[in-house]
Amino acid sequence: MGFFCSVIAAMRPDVAIVRGYDTARSSLLFGKISAAGNTLWEDNISLPSLDGGLSTDGQLIYDRPSGLLSYVHYYNNRVSVFDTLLQAKHTFTTLDTVAPKLRLDPTKPRWIINKTACIHEGILYVCSNLRADNETYQTYMKNIPVDRYDVGTGNYLGSFYLPVDDGKLIRDMQVINGRLYAFYFSGRLAVFSLPGTSS
Repeated sequence: MGFFCSVIAAMRPDVAIVRGYDTARSSLLFGKISAAGNTLWEDNISLPSLDGGLSTDGQLIYDRPSGLLSYVHYYNNRVSVFDTLLQAKHTFTTLDTVAPKLRLDPTKPRWIINKTACIHEGILYVCSNLRADNETYQTYMKNIPVDRYDVGTGNYLGSFYLPVDDGKLIRDMQVINGRLYAFYFSGRLAVFSLPGTSS
């Protein structure tokens, strides 16, 4: 078995959720695939796209304790939450105001809204890439805002800053045992304490 997929989240060794190309509907959709070759496609999670799925590209995160998956879009403010049976739970928007588009303008630079994200204890941490209205340019250039949301409700829980590392942003991050591990594009790994979190 083989087909194009852009993201994958492993449920267990023989089952995974992917964002793959469904030839029957000519669309990039979420699918549940097994090692035996069976595929179950979703019906109402993915946003429509007219540019091969580029405008709806994003990061898929599996929260094992809750059994929920969150898909954080790179180019708009939408977060889709669904379960391992590909049943949509709800959607919510981040603080940024960039709405989904059917296609990205190929003549303009692609501006990523949500750089990277992770989930810990039902809290979604999102690295925003846009300057807030109440943020000075100096603060924006020296810091990376991390916004927190309740995955179950979509409620905004507050924000905090992480420092830019020699002008480089964060490539990936994870929260483990009350600490946030940030891997920068500079190649540096930094560890930050997060009050109010546990293992």
